[in-house]
This record gives sequence, structure tokens and C-alpha cells, in this order.
Amino acid sequence: MDIGDETRQMLSRKPLGNFVFLPAIQWPQILRNILLVTFTAVVSGVMIMGMYQWQFGSTSLYVMDRQTTFEPLDRHSLFVLVLPALVSALVMAILLGWLLALAASRRIALPIYKVIQWSRALGEGNLRVRLGFRPGDHLDELARSCNNAIDTVRAGYEDLVELERDESLPAEVREKIRIVLARYKF
Repeated sequence: MDIGDETRQMLSRKPLGNFVFLPAIQWPQILRNILLVTFTAVVSGVMIMGMYQWQFGSTSLYVMDRQTTFEPLDRHSLFVLVLPALVSALVMAILLGWLLALAASRRIALPIYKVIQWSRALGEGNLRVRLGFRPGDHLDELARSCNNAIDTVRAGYEDLVELERDESLPAEVREKIRIVLARYKF
């Protein structure tokens, strides 16, 4: 029995090169994290401006230039001075948040993706497929239970193969066993 094109495509994917492989699970988490980072960056900027206003009572700022003279900055000049720093901090926070969200969503989605691959291969009759996770995923017990279950099914398959070879059984029973065995790859 040949595996389907969709399963072949899923099995040939390289998860390290495809960070978003379960969009329905990953994109909502990525977007939530980006919104959180954006909100945090904007609130931080507003709080910095508010703290400066509270501390100094105005938005005048004195900066020493290269000729060691002091130059007062009015409200507009302060905004022009601080805005690029706030915008660049916001952009950096969004990029960092996006990368962290991508990594976090991948940690959640990769085990689900592996279970889907494993179950599809089983559904197509492949009894040699094994489920495995990286040690950091902490899903060793799940993999062990799934692999034990398929080992039990494989043992039953082997028992059916022995029954099919048994000449003492009627031909019609052996033919029905042969039909059942044809559904599986071993």
C-alpha cells in the first residue's frame, strides 16, 4: 500500500526550516505576543516621558553638545530627540518579541505536528512508525505510551501472519486474514 501524497509531503518537511507549520495554533500565539510587546514598549515610552515630566516639572532638557555649551530644548525638540529612540526601541522590542513568539509557538506546535505525522502514518497502515520527542519537550511518557501501543498492535499483526500461514485453518479464513493483513505495512 502506497502512502498518500499529503502524508509524503508532511513527512518530507523539515521542521527546522519551517517555523510556522501549524498556522492555526501558532499565529494566534505569535500575534498575542507581538501585541504584548508593542503595548509594553509604548507604555514604557509614555512612562519615561511622564517620569521626566514629574521629575523636572517641564519637558525642557539640557544637553551638552560638542563645544561643551548647554542648549535648552523645548517640548517639540525633546519630542524630536526622544522619538527616534522610542521608535527604535519599539521596533527592536517587536522584532525580539516576534522571534520569541515564533520560538515559543514552535515548542508548542512541534509535538502536535509530530503526533499528527505519526497518526497519519498509522492510519495508512504503517506499523513500523515510531513517535519520538526531544528530551527538552518533556513528552517522553507520551512517546513511550504511543510506541507501546503500536508494539502491541504489531504483535497482533505478527500473530495474524502466523495464523495466515497455518495450513490447518480453512482456506476461506486464511483468505480473510490475508485481506486484513493487506491493509498494513510491516
